[in-house]
Amino acid sequence: MTFQLRPLIVSVACLLTSGSALADVLYQQLPTDPAQNQWSDAATGSPYLQAIPALAGATLDKIVWWGFHGPLSMGESADALEVLLNGTAVAGSLTKEADLTYAGLTRYTLDIADIALTATEIGVWNTSLDVEWIWSGAPGNDTAGNPATAFRLEGTRATSVPEPTTLALLGLAGAALLRTRRARA
Repeated sequence: MTFQLRPLIVSVACLLTSGSALADVLYQQLPTDPAQNQWSDAATGSPYLQAIPALAGATLDKIVWWGFHGPLSMGESADALEVLLNGTAVAGSLTKEADLTYAGLTRYTLDIADIALTATEIGVWNTSLDVEWIWSGAPGNDTAGNPATAFRLEGTRATSVPEPTTLALLGLAGAALLRTRRARA
């Protein structure tokens, strides 16, 4: 039986490059405390802000948050949601769906172009005057002492230490190389 080194090297390279495409949860505060809900629409005059812990070397590609419309709202058709990082609006593709895990809440996902996460503050609000919109609460306070709201930041982390899977694959490739050299000698 002849051992083929080239297909093994190509396979390992494909696995190594595909692993970096998966998004990680960089930070999250899940919606579990209805007492912390924050009114966050144009009636308040400005977005409700949350502190974000420093996440050096992280790349952000999705912002997820949970919220709901109040009884005086004109509904989703009047939504004009805006997300801000350090006071600057972030553009992207927004999807909304009822969250089955958190009854009565809508999960909003803003898919953005990958950016380095340097922000220390996030804000989400509905800029429409016709919408009573509430940003769902999370337990406790944020790092600045504000009542916590529910959101999740997704992206990739910069790591200087290879993951165990990567090390295992490199080890297998090395073992295959040794075996090939010994078989030829």
